[in-house]
Amino acid sequence: MSVQNVRVPGGDIAPRHCQGGPLDCAGCGYVRFRELPAEHGCGPASHAGVFCLPALLGDPDEMVRLQLALRLPQAQLARLIHDPHREVRILVVQRLSPAALVGMRGDSDYGVREWVAQRLPLALLRQMIGDPDRVVRMRLAERLEMPALLRITDDSEAEVRRIVAERLPATLLSRLAFDPDWRVRWEVARRAAGDIVASLVDDADEEVRALARQRRQSGEVANLMTTGQTQRSAGVKHG
Repeated sequence: MSVQNVRVPGGDIAPRHCQGGPLDCAGCGYVRFRELPAEHGCGPASHAGVFCLPALLGDPDEMVRLQLALRLPQAQLARLIHDPHREVRILVVQRLSPAALVGMRGDSDYGVREWVAQRLPLALLRQMIGDPDRVVRMRLAERLEMPALLRITDDSEAEVRRIVAERLPATLLSRLAFDPDWRVRWEVARRAAGDIVASLVDDADEEVRALARQRRQSGEVANLMTTGQTQRSAGVKHG
């Protein structure tokens, strides 16, 4: 079948070979779909009827499978979670329902796992703690809740610990007050109360020292201490 005989959706660009030559569909495994009347057949994956799409799941062309990842219904989409091409899986992970992402937590590509870390339900997120990629662990630090957040206060990456310091309850920041990275200690100085801030007024880093001293002199630390004592007396718990 030559290019002249290929059905083209109204207003679309006529199909051409990827190298610019005429298109020959004779070797296409799905030529039988294209030869059917329009109401029964399947066109290219971007135009095929939704009921025809599963027949293209095994197509060797990743561009076809990319179109499938954009169009398949949820019930069929999970069949692409192990596709050999990362671009296909990245589209899949953006479309699958969050609860269905469990099977992609251990994907070999960090970009896929980063999307999983952003969309997986919170109740399942702690299962990704320890991921080998720093960016994935940064996304975890942005979403994990207490007490799971405590489990990554000693992460090997300073940026992960800095994000933790932004989100950890102020009364628990003492475990990061002596962090080797000054950016983490700066976050502690910005948010902590009482003795924790006092421990940073002589910090080795000039910016950390300045912030700790400024907060002590302004009386802000004393106010935070009073608030914390009031919450403890009232039985308020961090969670």
